Amino acid sequence: MTVPPTTSAAPLLQVRDVSYSYRSSLPPVMEHVDLSIRSGEFFVLLGPSGCGKTTILNQVAGFERPTAGEMLVAGERITAPGPDRAVVFQGHESLLGWLTVRQNVEFPLKVAGVGTAERRRRGQHVLELVELAHQADKLPHELSGGMKQRVQIARGLVTDSRMLLMDEPFGALDAQTRASLQLELSSIWERERRTVLFITHDISEAVILADRVGVMSAGPRAYLHSVVDVDLPRPRRRGPELNALVDRLEATVTAAKARRPVADLTEAA
Repeated sequence: MTVPPTTSAAPLLQVRDVSYSYRSSLPPVMEHVDLSIRSGEFFVLLGPSGCGKTTILNQVAGFERPTAGEMLVAGERITAPGPDRAVVFQGHESLLGWLTVRQNVEFPLKVAGVGTAERRRRGQHVLELVELAHQADKLPHELSGGMKQRVQIARGLVTDSRMLLMDEPFGALDAQTRASLQLELSSIWERERRTVLFITHDISEAVILADRVGVMSAGPRAYLHSVVDVDLPRPRRRGPELNALVDRLEATVTAAKARRPVADLTEAA
C-alpha cells in the first residue's frame, strides 16, 4: 500500500463566511461557512440532505452566488463558471447521446478550440485512465451506468482544470459498481493529483476517498460542524483501522445532525 504524496500547504479554494438563502423570507440554507482546501487535496463534504452540500459545490462551480461572504480560487473571487473548475454530476443527462464516448470526452476541448490532434491525444490519455479506451466508439446508451460515470470523470479530467467538483457521482449506482469506482477514482487521483471537492452522504465512501472530511450540520442555518483528517494509506479497503474511523465519523455525523459538539475527532484513527 502507498501513502499519497504530501499536498501543498497553500489553499487553492477558500470559502469565507459564506451564507445562502433562497429568498429573504426564508431562513438561510447555510450560514457562516468557512473552509479551505489545499492544492492537490481530496476533500469530501458530508452531511444530511438539505444541509447545503450541493449549494456549496454549485457556488464553487460559479453556477450560484452566495447571499453573503465570498469564495476564492487561487486568490481570485469566484463570480462565474470557469475552465479551472470541472464538474461531474450524479446523473447522465450531461452526456450527449448522439456523440460517441470519445467525442463526449473531447467535447470540452473542441468548445475551447483545441486542435484535432491534441484533442485526440488528451482524450485517449483520460480514456485509458478510466479504462474505457476499448469503448471509445460506443454511444452513451450502449454503456452501463458505471461506464457512463467513467465517461463523465474522463470529461472532467481532459481539461486543464485545477479542481474537479463531484456531486454524489456514484449515488445512483449499485453497491458493487460503486465500490469499484471508488477505488478507481482514488487511483486516478493519486496519479493526477487534481484537487477534488466531492459531495456525498455516504460515510464509508468519504473515508475511502478523502484526505479530509468536512461534516455539515443539519439545516436550515447549516454550518461546517467538524473537519476530520483521514490519514490512512491507499488503496483503502475494509479493515480494523478503516472501520474504526468510520465509527468515529458516524459519531461526528450524529452530533452534527443534532447540532451539538462532540469530543475531538479530528485526529485520524
